[in-house]
Amino acid sequence: MYYPVMVKASSPVTLESASVTYADGVQVAGAWVAPAAATGGTGMVEGWPPPAILVQGSSVQWKQRVPATGPALDPATGWYNVFLHLRVYPDALPLHTDGVVLTYHDSGGDETVTWVDHLSFQATC
Repeated sequence: MYYPVMVKASSPVTLESASVTYADGVQVAGAWVAPAAATGGTGMVEGWPPPAILVQGSSVQWKQRVPATGPALDPATGWYNVFLHLRVYPDALPLHTDGVVLTYHDSGGDETVTWVDHLSFQATC
């Protein structure tokens, strides 16, 4: 599962982590961040790695991604894509998570913000 989220920093910040709200049966197998066009989109794509038609687009900038642990996000850059590679375990289905948790620090200290999006994972045959 590939799940991009778009964020914009209002001040210079250092991203420390990207995860999902607790959901037993969902594992974040990888997290990355890359600059994005303001017209980019978000959403889930099944399978890994993401399909070439998706990652070769100019709004995603997949090839510019860096690990989501430690990158500086500059407000002058504008939008960033936060990519999550999620593993969903079938024996835990159905389940849901309530959003993406971004932990970062700026001149004011450590912060945590949740990008709210209710993800549901259904059991299918």
